[in-house]
Amino acid sequence: MPSLGRILGPDDDPNLGRFGGQSSLDGFHLTATFEPTETRDWVTIILTLEAERSAMIGIGDFAWFLLHPTFSPSAIKVTFRGNRAQLRLQAWGGFTVGVWLPKTGVELECNLAVIESAPEIIKTR
Repeated sequence: MPSLGRILGPDDDPNLGRFGGQSSLDGFHLTATFEPTETRDWVTIILTLEAERSAMIGIGDFAWFLLHPTFSPSAIKVTFRGNRAQLRLQAWGGFTVGVWLPKTGVELECNLAVIESAPEIIKTR
């Protein structure tokens, strides 16, 4: 993964800026939505990578989602289903998610803490 050879971002958010700073590029769009959990200190994060038709996603194509290093594993391979690769996880703080698509070389990132619709538990940690 090209990003792994780059300098880390800040100590509390090492992926910040490491994947080019864009959430959309070359027909791919990375978004995040949030759902409450039974525990108010945690939230479910739904990370969605969508490909436009022009991106030509094939059977078996996948993306790597890179999370904060406190997750184990912190790199998760997600296969596309149609034009979408989606990952659901639970967290208690904000961080930057990086995505790498090996087939196309596209890298994307999404800073969860700056999303307007993010819950306070994501924005403040």
